[in-house]
Amino acid sequence: MPSIVASNLGMRSVVLAGDPKDPTIEKHLKRLRSKLLTNTTLVQLDPARRDSLEWLLNRNDLHKELLKVAARDDGKPVVQVCEGTKCLDAFDMGDIESVLEELG
Repeated sequence: MPSIVASNLGMRSVVLAGDPKDPTIEKHLKRLRSKLLTNTTLVQLDPARRDSLEWLLNRNDLHKELLKVAARDDGKPVVQVCEGTKCLDAFDMGDIESVLEELG
């Protein structure tokens, strides 16, 4: 039911996955929080705190996969943007600038 409502309302989610102390994550979280993003949920997932995220990860396969990507050996943070029932593939934080432009 929530996905039906979200798809009809144009709800968006922006999920950043990576170490919250990573300068890239800090910079983009600050920038996203400073914007008025209507109908948008901003989520930050820390791979090091996976145990505390079990409840969410058991209910959301997209977040689970995104966290796996962020937990790879290179440790680079990643971002995923979804709107309604459609999601962009997880991509490198270097591409977030174009996403931020689209979000307003």
